[in-house]
Amino acid sequence: MNIVAVVWLVIGVATLLVLVIFMVSFVKQVQRLSSSVVQFQREVQPVLESIQRDAQEAQEHSEKLQSEAEALRAAGQVEQAGNRPRTRARR
Repeated sequence: MNIVAVVWLVIGVATLLVLVIFMVSFVKQVQRLSSSVVQFQREVQPVLESIQRDAQEAQEHSEKLQSEAEALRAAGQVEQAGNRPRTRARR
């Protein structure tokens, strides 16, 4: 083997070692990230459920108020219809 082949072989082996080190580091970071995501989900889940529960209660309350308002409007229209003075027909 001549010197050029040995240099290229050393460069190739060094590059392979660097890539293996990067891959091992990358896999460790992915594992760390996935465990952080799982922990984050565990911490956020109760808050999310509370927000969803509050939103559902607000929706139900809004629907109840809407139906009550419609009932009051209907009762008010019936009451106003009975209290209206009769107008003369225009000629």
